[in-house]
Amino acid sequence: MRVIQLFQGLLTPVIAAIAVYIAWQQWQANKLKLVLERFNQRWAVYQAVLDFIVAVCRDFKISADEIGKFRRATIQAEFLFGPEIPKYIDELCDRSIKPYQDGVPNGIGPGGQRQVSAGGSENPTCRRSPRKRVSMAFSDTFP
Repeated sequence: MRVIQLFQGLLTPVIAAIAVYIAWQQWQANKLKLVLERFNQRWAVYQAVLDFIVAVCRDFKISADEIGKFRRATIQAEFLFGPEIPKYIDELCDRSIKPYQDGVPNGIGPGGQRQVSAGGSENPTCRRSPRKRVSMAFSDTFP
């Protein structure tokens, strides 16, 4: 009889200890899940940056749609990384736009006419091939 009373008295603390252990395990699992989710989000940004760089190096021309797609894919970077990564992403985007700011891509203006400067001569930045303009814009990005 005494043994039964002893087990009844110990049963409540044992159940409480098991409940605390289960709660702690769930907390650890949720912490690991958060780390994994953050890694997956960071990986998606990394993959978008890598795909963008590969596209620039492969094609030497980037369309406005591809730049927009890149910006949408990397919009979370400032929340996932420190200030260096969003700054680098902005620099990549700016450098991909720079050849288009220097002149119309391929030197062709609206209506298929060659871009000409105000003095009547052909715009020298438009004579450069898109490959040359993009490679110049990205020349100091990579060592």
